[in-house]
Amino acid sequence: MNLTNENYFSPSMTSQYWSVSQFKAFNKCEACGLAQARNEYEREMTDALLIGSYVDAYFSGEMEKFTDKYSLLMFKKNGELLAKFDQANKIIETILNQPLMMDFLYGDKQVVMTADLFGVPWKGKIDVL
Repeated sequence: MNLTNENYFSPSMTSQYWSVSQFKAFNKCEACGLAQARNEYEREMTDALLIGSYVDAYFSGEMEKFTDKYSLLMFKKNGELLAKFDQANKIIETILNQPLMMDFLYGDKQVVMTADLFGVPWKGKIDVL
């Protein structure tokens, strides 16, 4: 099976390819890394990871997909966006108003790459190529 954006995080691809995230997890705690690789444990979604993913989703054109997945973490009971996402929108606005930054964001988004390093298959995603 070919590695794609759709199956990138699937258990089958996680077992076929190493990634930087896997390497870091194993380096920190081998048991935790193995549990993640077996899809028995999911890394906690921290605010920093959530906000970074939100900004990334905006620029990669995947905001609807992101909102569908994380809507319970994004909105107050009254339907208003949480303050941390208002702040993320200010980050997005700042980037949009910086022509040089926008030049850096021009290109293919979320490009999946594979490589063989030291006899081990690796996977990675490039935010903007």
